[in-house]
Amino acid sequence: MSEVVYAIGISHLEYSGLKIMDIKIGKSTNIDNTLRQYSRGNRDIELLDMWTPNPDKNLSTAERGVHEVAEKYAYDKQSEKFVFLQGAYQDFAETVNILLRLCASRLS
Repeated sequence: MSEVVYAIGISHLEYSGLKIMDIKIGKSTNIDNTLRQYSRGNRDIELLDMWTPNPDKNLSTAERGVHEVAEKYAYDKQSEKFVFLQGAYQDFAETVNILLRLCASRLS
């Protein structure tokens, strides 16, 4: 299995129009095992995104970069858990996708 940085939704709440998502962002060399581990403690997990590090970066560096971007969009952060309000997660994920595409095009 390849190395990936993942985003897993561990809870999603809505109250009076306010949407709150708790997202775990981490790294894995075996996403199937990672998903099994999360599903033991949380029934409603959802794999939201997986990003493959650029060839010139290692997995830890890629994870740190994704965390840095997530901190700009998240309302709160606790270790690998980020709290996103309203549509902030989608904006974050789109930004990461754009950054990875730009970096990949510069490498080729």
